[in-house]
Amino acid sequence: MEKYMQEIFAGQNYNEKNFFLIAGPCVVENEDMVFQIADKVYSLCKQLGIPYIFKASYRKANRTSAGSFTGIGDEKA
Repeated sequence: MEKYMQEIFAGQNYNEKNFFLIAGPCVVENEDMVFQIADKVYSLCKQLGIPYIFKASYRKANRTSAGSFTGIGDEKA
């Protein structure tokens, strides 16, 4: 899979004429899942002409249960 990245700078302005999508899984479970989701959403956005920013958390602290999965953690990330 090819990797595409563009830096977004603070102060850039966006409006309905240059919409972009920020999407991804709530929490990273493993590397394969991340790349599968990113590849699929990127392909769809490319077909639709929508710029795409991938977003996912490797560690989630805001879980309702202390025993809930919180992500892959700092070491793996």
